[in-house]
Amino acid sequence: MRFPRLTLAASAVTTLILSLMGCSSNDSAGDFSANTTIATKAAPGASTAYLVGDPDGGAYAESFLDANGDGFMLAYADDAKATLAYYRVRGSTAERMPRPASPITLSIAAASAVSLPTTALTLANAAGTYRTLVNGTQALVITIDSAGNLVGSGSGCGVNGTLNDKSVVAGAIAVTLNLTGCPIPNGQYQGFALRSPALAPAVLKVVGQNGVSAIDWLLL
Repeated sequence: MRFPRLTLAASAVTTLILSLMGCSSNDSAGDFSANTTIATKAAPGASTAYLVGDPDGGAYAESFLDANGDGFMLAYADDAKATLAYYRVRGSTAERMPRPASPITLSIAAASAVSLPTTALTLANAAGTYRTLVNGTQALVITIDSAGNLVGSGSGCGVNGTLNDKSVVAGAIAVTLNLTGCPIPNGQYQGFALRSPALAPAVLKVVGQNGVSAIDWLLL
């Protein structure tokens, strides 16, 4: 049995462009609009498992949930392809992006679940200078300081934002990014950063959404 994304190469750095309609640009609970029921959900913590019911063929899911079952989930077709969907999870409901044509019901195959190893991430150990790819081709150099301030640039694409270590989502801290001049829909993205030895050689993974687009970056 293969489990998704447990070993990722540098060539797997990707950005997914999602055609989203009517979605908000914030990961806060106030603008949450459920379109998904999770019949069988993942346990709290970071895990990966088979997924049943994603309308675009997502066969695997990475889940990052707090003790209340809130957090986010990423759906993939297989362990070598980009993210298909970003789910904002609130207990047994979720908001899928891109939004499905009609409400859907998902199940996590609990028997297939394995823990995804994560390393405690703080503002201090997140600090550093990294490289990633925007839209799979355009190089971006990103610097994070010990206060959580993030700046990056490359070929006219600029990014700035902040990391917030108050997040209680397992193995992740909250991220807000602002993109300008990039070859994907620009604007403010809300999401999370995490660290896992399974992502080597990448040091950090940054995921987020702005209601029009989603990012799934590996920072090396």
